[in-house]
Amino acid sequence: MSQPLPWDDIPVPTGEINRRLASPNMRTPASWAVDHKGRRLFVVELTGNHWNKYQQSVVSVYGVEIDLRTSEHDTQLLVLALESEQNADLFHVLCTSLLAELVDAKSSASALETVLNHLRRWKAFLSGRNARLLSLEEIRGLFAELWFLLELTRTPLGVKEAVAAWHGPERIQQDFIFIDQAVEIKSLVATDPRTVRISSENQLDSTQAHLFMVIVLVNESREESGRSLNQVVAEAQSAIAGSDAAFEFESKLAEFGYIPLRQYDHPLLEMVGTQSYEVDEGFPRITRSQLPDGVIRVKYQIELEHMEPFRCEFDTTLGRRM
Repeated sequence: MSQPLPWDDIPVPTGEINRRLASPNMRTPASWAVDHKGRRLFVVELTGNHWNKYQQSVVSVYGVEIDLRTSEHDTQLLVLALESEQNADLFHVLCTSLLAELVDAKSSASALETVLNHLRRWKAFLSGRNARLLSLEEIRGLFAELWFLLELTRTPLGVKEAVAAWHGPERIQQDFIFIDQAVEIKSLVATDPRTVRISSENQLDSTQAHLFMVIVLVNESREESGRSLNQVVAEAQSAIAGSDAAFEFESKLAEFGYIPLRQYDHPLLEMVGTQSYEVDEGFPRITRSQLPDGVIRVKYQIELEHMEPFRCEFDTTLGRRM
């Protein structure tokens, strides 16, 4: 039996819409609603005139009709309408995650900005390659990349350039490219790290002066020391908030396939160590130039013991060279 949705007990109106407050005591009221066509709606009530901002910034989101209309109480209603019933569960996730953000909106103007930013992230999410739940391996991978990103923001590179350096969501070559170097991040289960998987002939091949691989050792944890993916994302958002890179960061999260779902409250993960390597002459790898004609898309594994001669200090991977 599917989970009940908040629209299920709202009757179809004879007039325009029937709505019910989604959460009490919000400065900007938000409601679950149903229109005369039986469509599921999410409605945000705004005081004042926001037509110019809406026209300048509204985005289109596949499967969702977005409209700003004047109500009978001299307020404006920002209405999100689901176009197809088969996407009701996904629309519910969109609305509940938006509702969580709207709780902190202190004015109608900030509420509108929150909605528009949220819709931009969803547009990127739905148009990306990962409009689905992330696998456990992908959760660990994003967890590790965000950990490295936070480390990078604390270097002289700074927040804006650190976010610009993050290329993991693009799934091309290395996860980070900055200054004169590239860094590939690999997340391994710490209990048995014997091999690392390489996804293509390009992953350990770079035109940068220096190429590194950082292995982040991760365990699932039942202790308070463990953190969920949602918690790590929130930590990164807090570090980046207020900077010019905030929107780029949110867009990259969406491109990776992440949106804040309660499913990502688990598992709790704990980083237990790192191993860093410089991918230099003699490193065990396959590159495009080594492939015979007609051979493409090579995937392979490297035994960690054969990488030992190439170990380096972690600080070197952040561009801190002595």
